[in-house]
Amino acid sequence: MELAHENGQRRLEALAQLSLASIRDQQGKPDETISLAQGALDYYMQTRFFEPSIHAKTLIAAAAGTRGNSEWPFPLPWKCSKPPENPTTSG
Repeated sequence: MELAHENGQRRLEALAQLSLASIRDQQGKPDETISLAQGALDYYMQTRFFEPSIHAKTLIAAAAGTRGNSEWPFPLPWKCSKPPENPTTSG
């Protein structure tokens, strides 16, 4: 990770951060997981890499849950609408 950073290989650095974040998550280290995954997420959001950004967000949310925060830590890209209480059918 340090070598990628020193050589300006930001994509490789983000991949290393995401991989290490996953390992830290499995080891039960939520603070390290969040820090590493957030670093990767910053790069992936800036460069619009969708799939790895979802992986990073999932790791962050799981680690936040481990720390006792049960709410999703990111804004949702859609609004959830409530279905009608008593739908009627015409007939």
